[in-house]
Amino acid sequence: MTSTAARTHLWHLAGDTGRPKAEPTILRDVPLGRRFEIYPDGTEGYTFVNLDPAGELPSYVALTRVRGW
Repeated sequence: MTSTAARTHLWHLAGDTGRPKAEPTILRDVPLGRRFEIYPDGTEGYTFVNLDPAGELPSYVALTRVRGW
C-alpha cells in the first residue's frame, strides 16, 4: 500500500515475484487507522480491520472493487 495526500493505492502483488500483477485499487475517504489488517474477500473485495485501540474508527470496512467509473 502506498499513500499520497490525495489517495491511497492498494497494490496487488504476484506471490512469486513480489511485483504488481494488476492495476492498484485506489482507496478514497476510507476510515483506516495507522494499524490495520487486510483480508481478501473473494477476487474483487477486501475487508480492512482497524487495530485502533481507542475505538474512534469503525472496527472494520468492507470494500468491493469498482471498474470503469
